[in-house]
Amino acid sequence: MRRWLAVLLLAGCAPPPEMRVVSPHRGEIVESFTEKAETRLSQEYPVQVPVSGHIGRVSLKPGDSVRRGQVLAQFDRFDQRSALLQAQAHLKEAQQDLSLLGNVGVERQAAAEASAQLGALRQRQGALQAQLREAEARWQQARIEVKRWRAMLQKDLMPQRDFDQLQLSERTAYEQVRRLHQELLAQGQDQAAAGSRLARLREEESRRLSQAPVLQQRVLQAEQEQARAEHALGRAEIRSPIDGVVLKRFEEGPRDLTAGSPLLLLGNLRDLEVVCQVLTADAVRVSKGTAVRLEAAGKIWNGQVTRVEPAGFTKLSSLGIEQQRVNVVIGLEGAGLGVGYQLQAKFLVRSRSNVLLIDRFSALQSAEGGKLVWKVEGDRLHSQPIEVGLASETQLEVVKGLSQSDRIVAVPDATMTEGMKIRVAR
Repeated sequence: MRRWLAVLLLAGCAPPPEMRVVSPHRGEIVESFTEKAETRLSQEYPVQVPVSGHIGRVSLKPGDSVRRGQVLAQFDRFDQRSALLQAQAHLKEAQQDLSLLGNVGVERQAAAEASAQLGALRQRQGALQAQLREAEARWQQARIEVKRWRAMLQKDLMPQRDFDQLQLSERTAYEQVRRLHQELLAQGQDQAAAGSRLARLREEESRRLSQAPVLQQRVLQAEQEQARAEHALGRAEIRSPIDGVVLKRFEEGPRDLTAGSPLLLLGNLRDLEVVCQVLTADAVRVSKGTAVRLEAAGKIWNGQVTRVEPAGFTKLSSLGIEQQRVNVVIGLEGAGLGVGYQLQAKFLVRSRSNVLLIDRFSALQSAEGGKLVWKVEGDRLHSQPIEVGLASETQLEVVKGLSQSDRIVAVPDATMTEGMKIRVAR
């Protein structure tokens, strides 16, 4: 019992704890947060083997510069050239067939001549028919005269000589009728032959013209075949699409490769940018143009946010906690960095000047969720709630609750109580 009493007496006589005390001060505060970042290219250009074939040795290595249009690899294009020559031959053949088919001038000229001949024959037929009618009329009249004069001859009413002359005229008229009949028959045969020839010529012309769509389709298909062959031949020449550098080399060659096999990865370091995976709670505080300070190995570069990607994602923290993050892209010019460099990105969200500031470690979380400090009055502590404005990584802006003349504990802890006596450290 005496021993415990001695301990209590000694405890009551122990001096109060010594604490460092500071006062709020005025200055500038920059609200910021820091995240890890990495450099990348905004656009990369994969070079693939365009068609199956044999490539030569690829001499380019990562870091080598390339020019737009520069040959990146030698490619055996024999198959593509052969395919193009074959396609050109098919096109020429189809065009010649179409040209011959479409050249129906000879047939049309022959048909026109046949049509003119048929017309002339028909006109001639009409004239012969008219002549035949007149000849038949004369013959009939001559027959009647012969019959009538024969009766008169029998009665000795006319001389024999006149009757013989009349019979001669009747036979002459008959011969003319018979000749005209024969001419009309031959004319009909000629007319039928001319009509048949005209029909054949027109049928041939129609048949050839009906084949034109088929040959036109052949020409179109041959043109498409040639275009594909020209495209394949052009693709078989592997050239650089940009001015830039080689980022990766996937094949060294020489060997056979299938179409689509990766060959090189190209990029332009002028397209360098920085991507940072930011907590979505912090991302809402930044926008396009927000200043960012980037640091690596003691060097500092200034950049600014160029875009905040629209879709977030879930990522596990180092402690295994799921966090919602989003990619924030930062523009960076003339940094002299490469692809995949690790950086520290400090986002400078907002700033204010001539405000009341305290160190971040001087404030504690209150039970109500706000902030409080331990205010020193004489040698006693008193809890003081404060209203905080901007917050940087090291300082807080005090909007309400303190003045510049107040004194607070620099680094409070959870053992402090209301009215607790302290000694101010010198």
